Amino acid sequence: MRVGFYQFDPQFGEVAKNLETVTAKLEQADADLIVLPELFASGYQFLSQEEAQQLAEPVPDGPTVRRLVDIAKRRKMHLVAGLPERSGSRCYNSAVLVGPSGLLGRYRKTHLFSEETRCFTPGDSGFLVWDIGPAKIVS
Repeated sequence: MRVGFYQFDPQFGEVAKNLETVTAKLEQADADLIVLPELFASGYQFLSQEEAQQLAEPVPDGPTVRRLVDIAKRRKMHLVAGLPERSGSRCYNSAVLVGPSGLLGRYRKTHLFSEETRCFTPGDSGFLVWDIGPAKIVS
């Protein structure tokens, strides 16, 4: 199994641009599993809950998860990626696991620290394990 990660400097609030940057790199990747950064599409330094809500997306129907699923299907790979998730009036610092078959799972960050507590709700997903065949992904 080939595993990799892609670290880059996402531009805060530039979701479309960040998705294009990641898509271009993943199109060249030769891996079975790639891990992307926490909040990779939105950028990281939220100043308020309102700001996080503006950039948060529903899972699985938001543009970030839809793009990741498309890439995973075409490239026949699994991806783990963090994004701000909107669920009703709540906003979570979440990570998703997608693969060739679509969305496999979501983890909502449980243990928030420092400024994260001003912007996000503590996660309620619990700690999960996903079996992707040659490996198990643990949240």
